[in-house]
Amino acid sequence: MKLADAADALRVGEGVEKLPDFLKEIPVLDVAAAGTCGLLEASDDHDKGWSWQHSIAVDGGANVGGLVAGTVITAGWWPPRPSTSP
Repeated sequence: MKLADAADALRVGEGVEKLPDFLKEIPVLDVAAAGTCGLLEASDDHDKGWSWQHSIAVDGGANVGGLVAGTVITAGWWPPRPSTSP
């Protein structure tokens, strides 16, 4: 399910139409899964003795980094295109 599909299901599609096209393609379930897994991993690390701040920074940071990388690739910003200037 993509952001545009979720917005239509929630009947807020008019506001989403103003977003750039690549943002409409964000997979909502992937973002939710990354957040859930980050919290589960942070909880496990906290149980092993890490502080909550450290656990969330490490596990949440890795998940956010993966989501940002996926957004960059989906948006077509990577790989950079060669320059055509002389």
